[in-house]
Amino acid sequence: KLTLSGLSKSYKIKTVNKHGLSATVACNEACTLRVKLVVSAGTAQQLKLKTKVRTCTKRHGKRTCKTSLKYTSVTAASTTIKLTGAGSKHFVLKLSARVRKAIGHKHVKLTLQISGTSTSSHKTTSTSRTLTLKP
Repeated sequence: KLTLSGLSKSYKIKTVNKHGLSATVACNEACTLRVKLVVSAGTAQQLKLKTKVRTCTKRHGKRTCKTSLKYTSVTAASTTIKLTGAGSKHFVLKLSARVRKAIGHKHVKLTLQISGTSTSSHKTTSTSRTLTLKP
């Protein structure tokens, strides 16, 4: 079982830029947790955050690839936490410089995605929360 605590629904941009986003995550057995703070594709478009995407096609046995800029979901911050036994761990996510610059003083919604994999049974459970950053 995966539990998340110490998380508010909204934060001030100034506070998150200065101290990061902190919370506590707990697992009832030994597990590996992957935590990501994600900007959706729609929000990325509003923030003008383009991502380089490589698309390849095969024609007459020859592969041709093109690189283009598109609006896709962007990982604003991520971390991996390992718990050797049942318990909880505190973590802090710092926004990437690229996302921090794009957000500036805009009202933005982000998604916190957490997936936990048990080290013994290798079963994965995940949870997500929507957070709002306010100027």
